[in-house]
Amino acid sequence: MRLLLLVLAGCGRIGFGETTGVGPSSDAHRGSALFDGGDAAGTIDALTSPLCGATVILADDFADGVVGSGPWTQVPALATGLSEQGGTFNIAVLGNATGGQHAGLRQTASESFTGICAIAEIDTTCTGTVHSYVRLGTQTNHVEMYVANGQLYGEWTNGGTTGTNGPVAFDPVADRFLRIREQAGNYHFEMGPSLTSFPSTLGLQGGAVVMPGPSSFEIGADITATTSASTSCAFASAVLLGP
Repeated sequence: MRLLLLVLAGCGRIGFGETTGVGPSSDAHRGSALFDGGDAAGTIDALTSPLCGATVILADDFADGVVGSGPWTQVPALATGLSEQGGTFNIAVLGNATGGQHAGLRQTASESFTGICAIAEIDTTCTGTVHSYVRLGTQTNHVEMYVANGQLYGEWTNGGTTGTNGPVAFDPVADRFLRIREQAGNYHFEMGPSLTSFPSTLGLQGGAVVMPGPSSFEIGADITATTSASTSCAFASAVLLGP
C-alpha cells in the first residue's frame, strides 16, 4: 500500500549536462540552461530534491551520446548492448540471454551513503525476466528499487539474505522517478512524477540489516533467468545527491 509523504509542485523530466562533484556553491551551473528542467517553457529548475542534500555528486541526462563517460563505468553482460541516444541510456537484451547477469552503468567512485539520495528517471522498462533497477551497493550487498513486469519493488540483499518491500503496480507517469534516500541508517524507497515530488513510498529497510556503504551508485537491467524474447529498457537521467 502506498503511503503519502508529501506533495510538491514539479513537472516533466529534468534536463542537465553530465556533471560530477557540483557542490551547493555552484550557482552558475544551476542558473544555466543545463538545468532548465527539460520542459517546453524552458524555465529554470534548481537541481534539488525535497529531503535531500544540496551537493550534486553525480548528474547525467545522457545527452552526450557516449556510454560510460565521465563518472560512470560500464557494466557489460553477454547478449546485451549499451547505448546513449535521444537523451536516454539504453540497455538492449537479446532473446536467449543467459540469466544471472546484469548490465548497466556503475559509478566509478566510491561513496559513503550517509544522507545520500540516489534517483533514477525511468523512460521505459524491460519485460519478461529482465528487471530495470536503481541500486546502492554491490551485487551481493545492496539496497535497490526495481521494476519487473509492471510491478515496483524495494529490496535489500545481504549475502544470501533478501527482504522485499512491495510490490505495487508501477505507473510510468506517477512513478517515473525512483529514489533511494538514506536517513539515520534507514533506506527509504520513494517514487514520484518529478525530481521535486515524491508523494509515494514502498517503506524502508533498516541499516542494521544491510550497510552497503561505502560503495557505489548503479543503474541497469538485471537478467534473472534466460530470456525467451528480446527486450530493452531506458533511463532518462540519473542523479546522486549528498549532504
